[in-house]
Amino acid sequence: MSSDDARGAVVEIIERRRNPDDGSVAASITVPNEVWLNGQKLLTSAEPEHAIKVHQIELPDRDAVLVTLTVFARRVVIEGRDSEPANTRAFGEAQPLHVSPAA
Repeated sequence: MSSDDARGAVVEIIERRRNPDDGSVAASITVPNEVWLNGQKLLTSAEPEHAIKVHQIELPDRDAVLVTLTVFARRVVIEGRDSEPANTRAFGEAQPLHVSPAA
């Protein structure tokens, strides 16, 4: 994918409610308990220091935001790539650096 093909992510921050229409003040406040990124549900931290942050940014003729998420990673790969698309490389060709959580 070239930088010309790059797009912003679809981030969905959702609260699944048990009783959405109970009429209470608490029911009128959204407390997210699900996060989806490009159609994939993510595991996120519930700790306050890892709260989801949405930052408004100023761009000419656009409404845009930056979203800061802390997610649990199943795998992190940091690698250099040539201009060949990743899905056409033969298995085992790349030499990625795999980062594991600290013990």
